[in-house]
Amino acid sequence: MKVIDISDWQEGINFDDIVNAGVEGVIIKAFEGQNPTSCFEDFKNECISHGLKWGLYLYTNAYTTDDARNEAHAVINLLNGEIPELGIWYDIEDDPESFNHPIPWLTGIPDPTGRASAFISELNAAGYSAGIYAGYYTLRDYIATDELADYVPIWYVQYSNSCDFAEVCSHLRMVAWQYTDSGRIDGWDYGIDFDEWYE
Repeated sequence: MKVIDISDWQEGINFDDIVNAGVEGVIIKAFEGQNPTSCFEDFKNECISHGLKWGLYLYTNAYTTDDARNEAHAVINLLNGEIPELGIWYDIEDDPESFNHPIPWLTGIPDPTGRASAFISELNAAGYSAGIYAGYYTLRDYIATDELADYVPIWYVQYSNSCDFAEVCSHLRMVAWQYTDSGRIDGWDYGIDFDEWYE
């Protein structure tokens, strides 16, 4: 299934154009830490009115596992029982203290695995499906993937014609592959993240 992911940067995009491009689902940025985005409700409603499946992601600003749980509760409060068909995703590729480091996933805040697990567990306990959005180096060098439960879904990032996820952490489920940030939609002048969704 062809899916795109969008954020405040795409405000003003025409959802008729999205449908005409053969897109069947949209993942919407809902939070920066615990701060809601301005686009989420409008984009979600556009998805519903256009018959598109939707999900959301949170770009984490958590320093501790308690922060990560609080981020999860921000999502729970936002959804108020509504279930996103394409799940909830935890973007942990950058940490607040290491934005300016040339290799951000090798430095910064401790215990990324614990923070991701805390976020996911809190949402699972509330009846939601949640997983991790990450690329090769984050999964290989930053998150201890062998400490994650095998049911944790991964939305994998690799801008390429082929996907090497199985070489990185074959015991986890890759449910989606973000393969480009330069996808084109007629009527929109900028690149769009395109994803192949498998589940």
